[in-house]
Amino acid sequence: MTKHCFAIHDVETTINNTSIGKTKSFAFYDENYAVYNGVKINGEYYITRNDSPDDVIRINAPEGYLIKLIVGHNWKFDLHYLAKHQAEIDGIPVRDWIAQNHIWDTQTAEYILTSHYNKYPSLDQCSEKYGGTLKDDRIKIMWDANIPTETMMPEMLEEYLEGDLDNTGIVFKEQLKAAKESGQLPLIRAMNDANLAYQEMEWNGMKIDYKELIARGRYLTKKRDALVTLIKTKFIVKELINNLNLKSTKQLSLLIFGGDFDYVTTDLVGKYKNGNDKYKKVTHTITDPLFNLSKLAKPEWKKAKWYSTDDKVLTLLAYELPDNSPAVEFIKYIQELRALDKEISGYYDSIPKILCDDCRIHQNINNCATSTGRLSESDPNLQNLSKKGKSRVKKMFISRWGKDGVIMDVDYKQLEVIGLAFISGCPDLIADIIEGKDVHNETWKKVKHLMPKHMRDDEQRRVVKGVNFGLIYGGGAKTISKESGLPMKIVKEIIKAFYGRYPGVREWQDSLQDQLTVLRETVGRTDKGFPRQMGILNSITGRSYSFLTYDAPEWVRNKVTSFSPTQLKNYPIQGFATGDVVPTVIGVLFRKLLNNPRLRNLCLLVNTVHDSIILDCHKSILEEAYEVVKSTTEGAPSILKEVFNIDFNLPLKVDITAGRNWKQQQPITDFVYLSIIYPYV
Repeated sequence: MTKHCFAIHDVETTINNTSIGKTKSFAFYDENYAVYNGVKINGEYYITRNDSPDDVIRINAPEGYLIKLIVGHNWKFDLHYLAKHQAEIDGIPVRDWIAQNHIWDTQTAEYILTSHYNKYPSLDQCSEKYGGTLKDDRIKIMWDANIPTETMMPEMLEEYLEGDLDNTGIVFKEQLKAAKESGQLPLIRAMNDANLAYQEMEWNGMKIDYKELIARGRYLTKKRDALVTLIKTKFIVKELINNLNLKSTKQLSLLIFGGDFDYVTTDLVGKYKNGNDKYKKVTHTITDPLFNLSKLAKPEWKKAKWYSTDDKVLTLLAYELPDNSPAVEFIKYIQELRALDKEISGYYDSIPKILCDDCRIHQNINNCATSTGRLSESDPNLQNLSKKGKSRVKKMFISRWGKDGVIMDVDYKQLEVIGLAFISGCPDLIADIIEGKDVHNETWKKVKHLMPKHMRDDEQRRVVKGVNFGLIYGGGAKTISKESGLPMKIVKEIIKAFYGRYPGVREWQDSLQDQLTVLRETVGRTDKGFPRQMGILNSITGRSYSFLTYDAPEWVRNKVTSFSPTQLKNYPIQGFATGDVVPTVIGVLFRKLLNNPRLRNLCLLVNTVHDSIILDCHKSILEEAYEVVKSTTEGAPSILKEVFNIDFNLPLKVDITAGRNWKQQQPITDFVYLSIIYPYV
């Protein structure tokens, strides 16, 4: 009779990364490979050495056993190398194995068990906590010195690998006990299933239209240079043109708010006895070189010896000025210049440096990096791309199948608002959601008469939506005013309208301080020397959030424990929506696609952005893919019931769009029907 077992797994890889600018070992660089593959099963070590990326890795259980669970630390990284080496587990290709079996990532488990306080916990940190041993520093010293892994002494590497396997096993067994006791086992299992999906997304990557990337980058660079020239020639006195840095907060503050602007020139002051010209550096001062708007500045804008000039400040300042004011025009140009700089440096300059030979971006999805459980991204960050506006960054992300494929974007509607209704239990908010009402629209109708007259209805609603989300995220009137660019009086009226319609939300928010479990042990000290304490807030899914005391104003200290009220309101909502619901659904969707013979290689997960899921689909299976994706994502309530035993009785709907690229999207139903009738569309 065949028995089931678990395998503890780790790889030691090459660290060649000079080609694409990665700072760590990167599986997508052609020459990188797993030098050693290590497995520990039933107390026995199985270690193999590889000499090239072409070597196949085989992981086999002892006779009479089958591997049903693999345990590793940051195993998403290891899985990339198993995929690269076309690994087989018990004779099954690794992609087929993970479609039916499971993993336990000790890093993810520790991140959850420590209430996100310990972000990206290392194996050493976990080992020290659970009774393991520290790593052999000799290997790390050599890696830090850029000594290639493949040239190190085999005995030393094998010993190092065995130590990692031992520690991972110790950590796993203790984490399992802790997860059972805390009730967090379902959450850890769900997040580990999601980890498999994230690896799939990173492995698949997003295809880049290289011609569009280069052409657009050149166009924007020329546009930026022209804008700099326009600003300098139209607004700046000629003495400063060559001595001005428009990226300097100090200099920009002096231009806008006034003050003494000093600049240095090298002036000809005579000749030396030998006849050569004699020069001297001379400091010149121009007072109020452009505008003097200091009377409009607010005290909180003061930074050091000058005023802040961030976009929020400039937006509020422009609101106070007449529309025809030269300062408003100047501010508009500066904000446009900043947007161009951000887009060029963030994407058009950086992406070519990390683009692989297959013209794909293999972004890093960070699953243990935030305080809420929400994902983040790096190399590059694809979560900051605007859905609307002038930016065309999304246009360069295309299907790997060219005209035969589409990018599919699956976006949950009002997910965080619905999450707020569910968690707060606000009956009025629940009723509006069940009736299909737009929450932001309901608030906007109450304050429409107060909104700036020059704003269109859709612009007004968008601003109100931003204020509503500011409240959901825990912001106060002052913060929301600064973030939105709206005057305080209008923000206060929007807040009044929101809480007037949904009083249950405020009641829930006010109760959060009482729900905290404040730990007795201290975690260092605040800036003012007070002992810093940690508070833990538990959620319905088993996820918990950690909060640290801070140096609150005296009036706060006298009333409540000084934990951030913004964080207290924000974490449970953001964590549930984009830390629990979306990842859990992604994990389920990943298996459904992988176990579908028609879809597994033609409908690929490639990214996730907060409450959306991005796929790359071949048009030949688009109709079937649409049905599977829609039924799975909108079936989230039943998934939550199965995974967490939660009765989530609110409707969850998604918008599904498709297009040749990530920006130019249309409703997928239209696309499906067109594709069926006219395959070349």
